[in-house]
Formats: sequence, structure tokens, C-alpha cells
Amino acid sequence: MTSSATLDHERCASVTPLAPSREQSADGTRTAVDKAFETLTALPAGGQFVGVSELARAMRLSKSTVFRLLTTMERNGFVERDEGRYRLGRRLHDIGAQVYEPRPGRLHELLSPIMAVLYERSRETVHLGVLRDSDVVLLGRLHGRRTTPHALRLGSHFPAHCSAMGKALLAHDTDAAETLLERGLTARTPRSITAQPQFRTELRRVRDTGIATSDQEARPNLTCVAVPLRDQARRPIAALSISGPSRGFDGHRNTLMLRAVAAEAERLISPTTPAERRAVAF
Repeated sequence: MTSSATLDHERCASVTPLAPSREQSADGTRTAVDKAFETLTALPAGGQFVGVSELARAMRLSKSTVFRLLTTMERNGFVERDEGRYRLGRRLHDIGAQVYEPRPGRLHELLSPIMAVLYERSRETVHLGVLRDSDVVLLGRLHGRRTTPHALRLGSHFPAHCSAMGKALLAHDTDAAETLLERGLTARTPRSITAQPQFRTELRRVRDTGIATSDQEARPNLTCVAVPLRDQARRPIAALSISGPSRGFDGHRNTLMLRAVAAEAERLISPTTPAERRAVAF
């Protein structure tokens, strides 16, 4: 950052953060809330960062006003800052995903027929999960004929980086993956991946192949393959997996079965027409 940019940033930082009272501009009509929404709209798409001065010019507002708005939105997770430059924050994605994303119970209901097909074909345990922070939350399960070691209860959380479902979701959620890497990866078994370069390589492999695997990384003698389920914008919503005792687990065959049902599962949870979206939401 240049010395002048640093001075501007420090000068703006001394300004009192945005208060909830009405803030008038020169035309007397734009409130502080109006300006906050305008600021979000003015921020570039695609995760690009922009400076306060550039935003202020584009919005025809003072730098101090724009900085106050950005400071408040950063505190609430709507924007992110890096060396005095800002971009749209992850919380916007989380809120936007709720518009048409099915409720957890509804998601399980929608995908139950797909899970039944996977169970009938594989005779292994089938799981449905979603990503929450750095964990996978288990929404649904059909027990296989072979006993799965240490079966989890519905609603249980488990580390995403050790599981096939977690890798399937993290591979298509860069922000969540980076947040997890910043916190550090903890080993659950001797096979768990904990080195950042190796984990990044693993996520690239998942993106390239569309399939995630976990071979005794979460628990000894447990192997799992998973596929991500994404919406029309290609954002990950959930993951389906087939798992079972490592000995005798046919990873290739189970992978083919997951691939075969993935498109239909995505169609069920990411409908295209308004009527279908209303049906999913309720």
C-alpha cells in the first residue's frame, strides 16, 4: 500500500462507524440504508477487491461516508477487507442460498428416492450431508447390509476435510476451503491429510473428476466416495456418499452409481421454474 493510500485509510478509520439514524446526502433523499445497499451493488463481482476512493468516485459519495459503510458491513460479514481494499463477503452468499435452498428436512425428503436407489444398487451405507462452517452435518442415512464402523447419528457434525462429502463440497466452495486451511487441518487417523499443499491438490482432483474419496481418513476401516450436488449457479448445496468397511468396498462401482444419479439429484434440489421452486421451498 502506498503512503498516500495508507494516510487515506488511517484518516477514514478515525471516523465514527455508521449509526442507525437517518443520514441525509446532498439531495436529501438517500438514507444510510440506501447507501449501504448501493455500496454492495457497486462492489465488483467475482471476488475482486476495490479501494475506498474508487468506490467513492463511482457512488459520488465522500470517502469517509463510504468507509463508514464498509466498516459496518465488514463487521457484519457482508464485505471482506484486505490491505484497505474490499470485496463482497461470504455472508451474502449464505443469505442468497437461502432464497431457494430447501430446508434441511425438505432436502432429505426430496433426495430420499435417490438415496434408496443408491442403497438398492450398492447395498452399502448411503449418506446425505451439507457443509456448515468447517464441518459436514449429516442430514440423512440408509444403513447398508455391512456394518459401518462407528455410525453417526443424524444431525451429527464431523470434520469436512477428512470426509468424502466434505471434500466434495469444499472443492466447489473456495471461501470455505480457504477459511478451513487458515484454521489448520487436524488428523483424525494416520491417513488424514493435514498438509495444505496436499489438501489443495486433493481439492483440485475432486473438481477435475467430480468425485471425492476418503480412504480411512476419518475413521479406520471406513472408505467413502461422494459426489457434490450443485444449484444452477454451480454452487454446492449438499453431497451424497456411499460408504462401507474398507475391505471389500468397490470404489469404482460405487463411483459409477453416484455419477449416474447426480444429475437427477441436482434437478430435484435446484428446480428451474417458479412453480418448481415454490414446491421445493415448501
